[in-house]
Amino acid sequence: MALEYKWTIDNIKCYSNYNGLNNIVKTVAWTFTCTDTDTNKTTSVSSYSEFSNPETENFIQYSDLTINNIISWIKTQFSIDNLKKELQNELSRLALPEETPVDLPFQTNELIEVPPIIEEVVADETPSETTEQVEEESNETPSETTNEVEE
Repeated sequence: MALEYKWTIDNIKCYSNYNGLNNIVKTVAWTFTCTDTDTNKTTSVSSYSEFSNPETENFIQYSDLTINNIISWIKTQFSIDNLKKELQNELSRLALPEETPVDLPFQTNELIEVPPIIEEVVADETPSETTEQVEEESNETPSETTNEVEE
């Protein structure tokens, strides 16, 4: 896979005058494109860069700017290796066969009947102590203190 990278400067915004300097580049909108020259598949990433005010000794007149000047400024703000990896990953995804939706090989509205689980419960013929205690307590007559509430 032979890859070709290309920068495009989409837009530049400037301060017209600042500290005696004219047309100071403040924001650059850019696109970084990667093309697989073997397949002609292309992908790109677009963003923008904002720059601080220049020092007068390093200032380049707007009319003297080149695309290489601006790209060198952009490269100080972004990891070019990461941008390249992101674009390479996208090209790899583009190289995969196209996914198309297909009908399911089975009916989704079919009901599957599951037989009920039946458990036999064997009743113990001798009553337990707790059953007898409950029966005895329920046969007692209520005492006079039944209406009192404990605090």
